[in-house]
Amino acid sequence: MPTSSHPSRAKMQREVRSLLPRLSLAQANVLGEMVFAMLMVDGCGMTRMCSYLSELLGQAMNTLRQKYRESYYEKEAKAGVKKGRCKRREIVVEDLFADLLRGVLRHWQGPKTLVLALDASALTDRFTVLSISVVYRGCGIRVAWTMQEGHQEGEWRPHWERMLTRLSEAVPAEWKVLVMADRGLYAPWLFAAIQAKGWHPFLRVKKALSFRAEGQQAFGAIGKRVKRTGREWKGKGEWSEKGERMQGTVFVRWEQGYEEPICAVSDLPATEAKTAWYQLRFWIEDEYKDGKRGWFHWEHTKMTKPERASRLWLVLAIAMQKAVLLGGELEAQEQEVQRKNHRRHSGKKRRPGRPALPQKRPRGREQSVIMRGIMAMRAVETGGKKILPQGCVRAEPLPTRLYAVSRVPKSYQLKKQRREEKKRHRQRARTTVKREQRAEARAAQQAEKLARQQEKLARREAKHAAELARRQERPGRRAAKEAGLLAHRSAKPATHQAHQASTSVPQKAGGKPLGHRPLRECCAERSLPPASDDHPRGSGKPEPAGAGAVRSPVSDMQPGGGPLLRLSRGRLQPPHRPMRKEIHHKRAHGPPQEAGP
Repeated sequence: MPTSSHPSRAKMQREVRSLLPRLSLAQANVLGEMVFAMLMVDGCGMTRMCSYLSELLGQAMNTLRQKYRESYYEKEAKAGVKKGRCKRREIVVEDLFADLLRGVLRHWQGPKTLVLALDASALTDRFTVLSISVVYRGCGIRVAWTMQEGHQEGEWRPHWERMLTRLSEAVPAEWKVLVMADRGLYAPWLFAAIQAKGWHPFLRVKKALSFRAEGQQAFGAIGKRVKRTGREWKGKGEWSEKGERMQGTVFVRWEQGYEEPICAVSDLPATEAKTAWYQLRFWIEDEYKDGKRGWFHWEHTKMTKPERASRLWLVLAIAMQKAVLLGGELEAQEQEVQRKNHRRHSGKKRRPGRPALPQKRPRGREQSVIMRGIMAMRAVETGGKKILPQGCVRAEPLPTRLYAVSRVPKSYQLKKQRREEKKRHRQRARTTVKREQRAEARAAQQAEKLARQQEKLARREAKHAAELARRQERPGRRAAKEAGLLAHRSAKPATHQAHQASTSVPQKAGGKPLGHRPLRECCAERSLPPASDDHPRGSGKPEPAGAGAVRSPVSDMQPGGGPLLRLSRGRLQPPHRPMRKEIHHKRAHGPPQEAGP
């Protein structure tokens, strides 16, 4: 079928041009074709869309593939730019956030209360997405997002503030806007940033957050305001996190079947808001499911660059907005018909008064509104009608109460099991890493200890080798010294012997030279102080009778009575030290006995 004669595709292109007037005509037409293909096939894969449109439009598959790929590319990477043949444009996603929100608010029916949900999601280790969605009839409509690389360092505050500023351009001043976020995103600056836009924050906080109600002095955990299930507490006060204090209203509700109480903070009065409003934020989880394994299968994308993935999200956001608005309108029409039939067949009117509260949770939807809208578009396309139906928002009243959970859904149980399994896997991984680190530390310590032992052994062996070398060199040095001494003695000149003979001292009878006294006696006499007639020199007591010759004080200082110095070869030298053999002989046989006269 020729391109110009297909009404559904042409209608979608006109709707995209009307929704995003900032885009050029070519960009809007390409996005319109991609949105139409995504709604007709089960996913956002490039091959799947190109194969469908190739058969529908009669164009080559590779031509469509290249055209759709270049819609994701930057202008520098597009064909013809490097060769300078043409100037290309790229899609700036952030400039289109306000237009996406205006498309949701257009033809709004019902109370003008807008609920925005903030959340962060991840696609394995490749991407981290910060997104803001409009929650509507159990689903979410994406209106702003920021794509980052997985585990990228940096603050999220600038991204949230920039997206909130972009969206505030599209919301009229008379609208009431509630901004909800999970406890992982709560921060005092986020609370203040939402208030600065004239909106009302409704943020969930941790149950351990410090809180002090009006009229109280001490702070306490906010979760302790409710002790058991089925109870609720709300009131004004002051809470603090990391030293930053904020004032507002606190809502605490612990319903049966919940693992812990829901604690939320807001600037709305307690009489105007309810804790049950926070359950609207849970609808954004259904939006993530629809974007991934539920319908569009975005988790199978092969993209690695955040900028190109962000442009793919633009096509997904347009497709989801069209499907959700159409499905919501069809559901609202069905509810009106059921309401009229109920009034017609109700019979007797109920007596005026307070209606009884339902004890059980109302029956949920059998089919989500996004699935219902997609099925309606397919039915229109296969049924031969010329144009697709137009959808708009049919606002519902905000919930008034939380219902007890009597039976935990199987999906939640599976999700909890997967979460616990991931937690155990992370714990095992951390334990394995710690065990490997301890093993590496022990191996390093053992290696260091072995290196010290080897170094010590090497020093000991080197010292032993040096000692052996010295012992081997000692006899040679001694022999050389003795040989030199003998040569010196034999080489004395005859004049020296004649000089000794001429200067020799005359001897007296007995062989001792005259006027010559031993050096030991001279030293002893020179070292003694002058003695008196009554006492010997150097003593304070009289010397006992029969004492021998005068003893030298030098000899008294040497243990055993020996002299401290001895004369050897004309020089004073230390006394002879007994060898080990002499010591052992003395210990075994006693001191030597003196010979008799």
